[in-house]
Amino acid sequence: MDYSTTTATPETLQPTTARLYTQEEYDRVLGAASNAEQRYRNMAESYTRLDTMVNNVKSILMDKMDGAEIDPDVAFEIADTLGITLNKTYDVTITVTFSGTVEIPSDFDIDDLENHLSVNLDTSYYGAAGIVLDVFEDSMEIDANES
Repeated sequence: MDYSTTTATPETLQPTTARLYTQEEYDRVLGAASNAEQRYRNMAESYTRLDTMVNNVKSILMDKMDGAEIDPDVAFEIADTLGITLNKTYDVTITVTFSGTVEIPSDFDIDDLENHLSVNLDTSYYGAAGIVLDVFEDSMEIDANES
């Protein structure tokens, strides 16, 4: 039995064919979608459990190293085997002071100098040691006295 029909749509004024599904076909598609959803939920739960276990192992290794209960080389070897990075995170404030002279055109407003300068920290030296520095400029102040 043919479960299709032909209609014209106002957007294209072209005939289109719509197919009606039997209840059996509909149930089969719905069952497949339900199975896929359950597999997704199972994978998400497995990932969450695995992530929790990895974080627990990382925490144990870090605590044991801090307490000198495990040799750092052994801890790093275990972590490397499990694909774990043993890093600590610190909140830091870095204060840098530059001193020198600046030569500017005579019609340039020295108070506007801050708008023409930026500071970039180069962390490439530390990159090889696994150090990641994520900082932003809080403020910049310039004290200037005419020489």
